[in-house]
Amino acid sequence: MEKLMITLILVIGWPVLIVMSYLIIKKGLNYYRKLKETVVGKLMIPTIFGWLFGMYALGTVATAYMLSQPWYFFVIPSFAAFLVAIIIVYRAIGKWEKEATELRDFYKNLEKLVRERTQELEEAHKKALVHEKEIQKLKDQFVFIAAHELKTPVTAIKWGIDMAIEEGKLDKETTEYLKNVQHSNERLITLVEDLLNVARIEAGTIKMDIQNLNLEEVVRETMKEMESVFKEKKVTASSNYNAAKQVTGDPNRIKQVLINFLSNAAKYNRDNGNITLEAVNDGDFVKVSVTDTGIGIKKEAMKKLFTKFGRIEDDKTKDVEGTGLGLYVTKQIVEKMGGEVLAESEYGKGSTFSFTVPIVMKTSEEVVD
Repeated sequence: MEKLMITLILVIGWPVLIVMSYLIIKKGLNYYRKLKETVVGKLMIPTIFGWLFGMYALGTVATAYMLSQPWYFFVIPSFAAFLVAIIIVYRAIGKWEKEATELRDFYKNLEKLVRERTQELEEAHKKALVHEKEIQKLKDQFVFIAAHELKTPVTAIKWGIDMAIEEGKLDKETTEYLKNVQHSNERLITLVEDLLNVARIEAGTIKMDIQNLNLEEVVRETMKEMESVFKEKKVTASSNYNAAKQVTGDPNRIKQVLINFLSNAAKYNRDNGNITLEAVNDGDFVKVSVTDTGIGIKKEAMKKLFTKFGRIEDDKTKDVEGTGLGLYVTKQIVEKMGGEVLAESEYGKGSTFSFTVPIVMKTSEEVVD
């Protein structure tokens, strides 16, 4: 019976061991192909063979014992094989530790190099920003000085041309020439004034005379001053003031904003078009809107509004005079007075430009009075 059991164990055990070894080798080789560049992959082969040698060594010892054979004939070769497997695994681990150390040192050096290069780039960026600010400052100073120096002669030219035309001593042809020069000089004066305003705004030196004022009166005066422009551009203008009269702001700057909006409404309008100025209360503000029946603005071009030199050019506007500074200056002025600017437009139908100014808040005593 005992011999039968031993025979069964040997007959069943060794085939099972062989089959398991085959499956383990097959599985291990598949993982090795997938992970051969990784630490697990590098240890896969020596680990598999180490396990196999160990199992076969155990199997041979058990077989020798069962068959009552001298154990050392089986153990010594198996132990030697197992020892070889251990050596292989140990050497593989040593090689992996060396590679891991080299890789760690490489990443440390790389991290240090990246940190140094990043610091150099940050310093270079800071220097570039300082340099850019210096260049921008010089440009602003140049623009301010140039515009300031131009203001005096162009004003003198305007005065001289106006005097020559008003005296009426020139013939008709010469007078027409002078009127053309007068028109060009007016454009130059506007450009110089816009450049000066931009330079002052960006330098933070623009002067604002904030006071309580009658906005309805400023609107009425501005509409009257613009009558000649409306007539020249062949448009009809009207106003509807239905808001608080007393507001807080700079009267001259508010007039400048109104002239800019009304001039644009006239320039970009159609012949026999309409311009409507409307003032209404909007919370603690008065909202003044200028609506025209002109060519309108395309949706994708709206983002250019109120930007420096943000002139919109297409087939309908390319011949209209302008620098793209007026709306930029307008926005800065309105915001410095505590208001905001808004624009709405439908291409082909017209536009509405609006700005707000704070209402003068009455005290409790003034309300009782």
